[in-house]
Amino acid sequence: MINSRQKKQAVRNINSRRYVSALFWRCYRAFHALYAPEQGKVALFIVTAIISGTRPRKGRNMRPIIYTRVGDYLLPDIALSEPPPELTEPLGRYGRMRRAFLREHRPITYNQLLLTERLFPHLREVQLKAHERLDGIMSDILMFNPPPDKAADGLAWASHMTKAYRTAERMMLDEVVYN
Repeated sequence: MINSRQKKQAVRNINSRRYVSALFWRCYRAFHALYAPEQGKVALFIVTAIISGTRPRKGRNMRPIIYTRVGDYLLPDIALSEPPPELTEPLGRYGRMRRAFLREHRPITYNQLLLTERLFPHLREVQLKAHERLDGIMSDILMFNPPPDKAADGLAWASHMTKAYRTAERMMLDEVVYN
């Protein structure tokens, strides 16, 4: 048998859940309006942490998040660290191709690398490996299939070198960029 005190407590619990739920969705919509729709999951995580009153657990790569009150909302103070000078030069062709591949086919890996500030060092490393591997494959192809004499037949030499380069590039892309 449920007494009146237990009924009042149950009603209070239901009302408080409704209030928290309404507050949660109001905050979520506000964050969703502030950030891009594809970052809705990040906003959902932040709003959940704000409403529950807890901070995210410290993991291997997690830093504590500091919040700033703006009106009725707590907004996270998120900023990227200053990149070293060698990372400020633009990416090359293979680094951009790797970034597009990660963004399109490996979104979880892309987001992890981006949020832990390891994306651009990874892309630089892939770019260097791609150039080294391309040079190695090209030298192997030319060693087993030497080109014709450039002075005697320039068009045949250009055609042979183009085919060898395209073959080496296809092999390198499969090994380094698209894996």
